[in-house]
Amino acid sequence: MAERRRQQDRDDYNNEMADRDVGRIRRFLPESARGEDTRKRREKEQRQLSALAMLLQNDPEYAALYEDTFDKLRAAEAATETALARARDGLAAANGMLDETLDRASQLPDGTRAFRDADGNVFSEDGQPITGEALDQVRWRDGAPSYEDYLARKKAVTGAQAAYDEILRYQVDVLGHARGRLTDEDNPPTKEELGELQQDIDTQMPDTVRQELTPTSHSEPSAEGTAKIKPLSLGP
Repeated sequence: MAERRRQQDRDDYNNEMADRDVGRIRRFLPESARGEDTRKRREKEQRQLSALAMLLQNDPEYAALYEDTFDKLRAAEAATETALARARDGLAAANGMLDETLDRASQLPDGTRAFRDADGNVFSEDGQPITGEALDQVRWRDGAPSYEDYLARKKAVTGAQAAYDEILRYQVDVLGHARGRLTDEDNPPTKEELGELQQDIDTQMPDTVRQELTPTSHSEPSAEGTAKIKPLSLGP
């Protein structure tokens, strides 16, 4: 037992002289050297921290602004997901109504749909006039939709698609960019950029997304709330 302890002492001494860190408390170096060793160890730990972690740890003002920006991002992301789901449902419904209108339309023998407008003019589904011999071949159906009905259904699909695309662009171009910057450990955004990210999240937000924000998402953080720096998560 004593021999094993002496061997451990020799190993510890040799490791300390060689400045090898083996995870054991240093016992043989003088106090001044041990203090220097502690300082070096802390400096090494600091170097291993990411640039973002250093800012969050050492700059309370930055940490509070960063947290506020991330809170706004998360709220916008949640509202965007809800708005996107609604827009997707709306687009599906609009397409369904257009399909139903086309199914009920009168047709030419080759399957081309034909619609009569309020003035008695007849048009195909791509807007071409149907006249002469072709007009005589139209197979008219009872209760067939008018050209105005058809155009209204097409317009509804176009509007629903535009609304969906607007939300999707916001999700990718604005929120995706913001999350990418906020989670960049090695090149974190400056305070000025954090302010710009917040502004972009707000000013570029589609009305359809804004309507889905929860009441707490609209309120500004209190001074007390921003003064307390809570542990931050880079995840959702």
